[in-house]
Amino acid sequence: MADAARRVLVEGERVVEFGYCWGAQRREHLPLVLARRDQYLMVLTDRRLLLFTRRSGPVQANDLVIGKRYQTFELDKVHRARPLLQVRVNASTGARMVFEFRPSRRRVGDALVRRLDRTPIAALPAPTTAAAEPSAAPAAPPRAERSAKASERAGDDHEVADPTFWGASAHKT
Repeated sequence: MADAARRVLVEGERVVEFGYCWGAQRREHLPLVLARRDQYLMVLTDRRLLLFTRRSGPVQANDLVIGKRYQTFELDKVHRARPLLQVRVNASTGARMVFEFRPSRRRVGDALVRRLDRTPIAALPAPTTAAAEPSAAPAAPPRAERSAKASERAGDDHEVADPTFWGASAHKT
């Protein structure tokens, strides 16, 4: 892993966390339970998310599937109450992905959630006490509204807009 990551990292970039996960691209009319999942090596750096396909033998630089900055992604949902930690992510290109982490790899999933969670501190609910006054800080828009805006920017949800995701070519499904 170190050799493959070294070839992909830019100068000054450092690995923060890494581990294996299951990943799938979500489709509009296909239930997630039927989605084909593949195993990936997820490498979180201080700047980007790197995703390598998992195969037998050492990981190589040409196994890189995703190498994007965190700003490219938006956190959609996190399900923690399952045996697998499930993190749903939307890309700015309209691609919708889900990553699942085994209990022994939850630290990688938690690190991903921390990197992608852009909820402003002022938008968090204030502690409820008798002396607390209501906060005048504006609340963040609901996730559904943010997802709708991302879908409008991306256009047709059935099109893979960026072929670098999952190695897919741009086509209608």
